[in-house]
Amino acid sequence: LEDTYSLLWGVTQERKFQDWHMRQARWDQAVFFFIWLCIMAATCVFGSMRCNGADGTAMQILHMALVALFSGVVLCVAYGMAFVCRSLSIMVDVFCCDAAGHSMELSEVSHIWNLTQAVLKKASNSIENCFLAFCLVLAVTMPMLVIDGVVLGTQAASSPALLPGFLVTCGVLRVLLL
Repeated sequence: LEDTYSLLWGVTQERKFQDWHMRQARWDQAVFFFIWLCIMAATCVFGSMRCNGADGTAMQILHMALVALFSGVVLCVAYGMAFVCRSLSIMVDVFCCDAAGHSMELSEVSHIWNLTQAVLKKASNSIENCFLAFCLVLAVTMPMLVIDGVVLGTQAASSPALLPGFLVTCGVLRVLLL
């Protein structure tokens, strides 16, 4: 994945798309960090609904640590995937701008397109497993949200406890629907 990243970054810098790409990357970074902060805030505020009993404080701390770790890892990988996917779309835009804006011969355009396709294929193969992992995360998270809803009950007071799982799902869906 590091080789793919350096290839993609080189193309975006070379074609002067770096400023736009970095603005979008900063925006994505802020969104994913905000989602993670919301997850942690919801876990702090509503996590006590899950952990009752004599060892409730220890369970709350363990629960918060696990939520922070799991959601942080998932959202960091989601940010990385969004970064790579956006770079792939920029590469196609760069090719189209170059092909339309410059008077190049067909053989040169064909050669550049073949190189672009090779980089797109390599990057796609690199992140293919990440997409599969995100589909699995969704396949596990959605039933867990339903189970949490059943265990916690249908009272209005217990509904906010489902917020962290819902926010992780939103973060993953943001990448899958990018």
